[in-house]
Amino acid sequence: MKKFLSGIILFFVSFMIFDILTGFAMDYLNANVRGGDSRSHFDVFNHVTADVVILGSSRATHHYNPYILEDSLRLSCYNCGYDGLGIFNMYGRYSMICSRRIPKIVIYDAFAPNEIYDLDNLRDLDGLKQYCRDSSIHHIISDVSPMENLKLVSHFYRYNTKILQILHDEFSSRQEPEKGYRPLDGSMDYIPKPFKVQYRGKQCDSLKLEYDKKLILSAMDKGIHLIFAISPRYQATSYEDYLPLLRLCKQYHVPVLNHYCDKDFVQDKALFKDPMHLNQEGAVMYSKKIVQEVKQLLN
Repeated sequence: MKKFLSGIILFFVSFMIFDILTGFAMDYLNANVRGGDSRSHFDVFNHVTADVVILGSSRATHHYNPYILEDSLRLSCYNCGYDGLGIFNMYGRYSMICSRRIPKIVIYDAFAPNEIYDLDNLRDLDGLKQYCRDSSIHHIISDVSPMENLKLVSHFYRYNTKILQILHDEFSSRQEPEKGYRPLDGSMDYIPKPFKVQYRGKQCDSLKLEYDKKLILSAMDKGIHLIFAISPRYQATSYEDYLPLLRLCKQYHVPVLNHYCDKDFVQDKALFKDPMHLNQEGAVMYSKKIVQEVKQLLN
């Protein structure tokens, strides 16, 4: 019996040592990765101090050319969007950026499922877990899933979804995206399914709307010009899916640059990579239009 207990104790001690050493190794790799999404991701959480910050999911990542905004606004700009992630992850990015330097302008490209409706909220914790020691990140994780913070006692668990990506970005020749911007080449060579309103009658995610409101109130408190934007979607004819967010913005007098159904874009297939995403030509055209509207708002 004594030998059995000693074996169990030895196993757990060994596991703890392995877990801690793995965590230290991944912290080092994460901080020193040479390129790719991992480098851009690390910079957003640890280094970005731009005057203008772009937030949102893939429609932010691919639609906002920071160089166009910089040239017109005469302010530094960084695209901090990330594919597939919504308000919980973006609020974490925003909080850590503000802990270093308060940006002058935050442009948040809203996407209905990520900012309004209930999907897989745990997905939004992707990339936040390794920063769980920060109090703002800890609170976000607790709000989304209290059990996650118990799991995050494990240093290995903090990286369990990122290990392969970090290793790939370290040893591949893939370069870091320019100021976080990832333009899409090519255009649609097929006929997509007809547009339809997706969330009519669906219940909103109250926690997501609470975080939308939390972002608004935080920006007001810090003196940040917060601007929500809804970029074009191919053949869109209604922005009904976005009404809950639009009502929230109206309540707090937050400007919304709504181009979801903009006829300058939505009927031109040559401007889109797929129905949800503008290609590089469309992104340049859209960025030029957005920056003029931002200048009008600031004046």
